[in-house]
Amino acid sequence: MLATSGFALFDTAIGRCGIAWSELGIAAVQLPEQDDQATRSRLLKQCANAVEAPPPPDVREVIEGITRLFLGEPVDLTSAVLDSDGLPNWS
Repeated sequence: MLATSGFALFDTAIGRCGIAWSELGIAAVQLPEQDDQATRSRLLKQCANAVEAPPPPDVREVIEGITRLFLGEPVDLTSAVLDSDGLPNWS
């Protein structure tokens, strides 16, 4: 289970997505489900201790990038800091 501090839902061209973050970076992104509650539930399966909160500035930048990406705009998200804590070490 990832140690996340917050999550938020946000509107995109394909529906309301979710994003969770920790002090280490972006912990999870969730594509839209059938409704907001289902999107929240799916996101919280990955980040059970996250609380819904306004995203900090660096997460807002990622949300803006994802939103633009789903509008078909070319977006470079490589500068997004990811929280890879809890992922297997493949090296």
